[in-house]
Amino acid sequence: MAATIMNHIFLKISFCLFLFSCETSNKKNVRKNYGEFPDPKSSVLIYFSDSNQVELTKCEAVKKSDSLFLKVTDSSSNYQLNILKVKENLSVQFEQLFSITDSSYKKPIFTAIEPSIKLDKASYDKGDNLKGFMKVKISVLHRWTETYSDTISIAGHVYAAAQ
Repeated sequence: MAATIMNHIFLKISFCLFLFSCETSNKKNVRKNYGEFPDPKSSVLIYFSDSNQVELTKCEAVKKSDSLFLKVTDSSSNYQLNILKVKENLSVQFEQLFSITDSSYKKPIFTAIEPSIKLDKASYDKGDNLKGFMKVKISVLHRWTETYSDTISIAGHVYAAAQ
């Protein structure tokens, strides 16, 4: 009788250990299969002075010799941010691509102030995946209907495959 009770207890403990080992292995597989985001997208926000925001989500990167050119646009192609990095020099140009139909309309003039970009690598080859964070202040000279100036901020993550 004592042997039967011992066998019964041993069987219960073995069963519990088996269940515990299966549960642990499943958790390990879930963590292992989770991985990274399959297709990261750019998310660069333009913060206008009137508290409006626009998100730029399309990024293209072109690598030529020692220069890297990034073109970041929004889905409706209203705004475009051009970033040219040659060695340690950085040039940023912001454009408003739409125009108002009024013939007296003059587009604002944008001037980059304090541009910065941090990339995950110092240099890229064609086909490399580029990841980075950029930030720039833009001085804006509005020329329609009245002339005045203000500042907008642009910041966010850029992802692209270097062409």
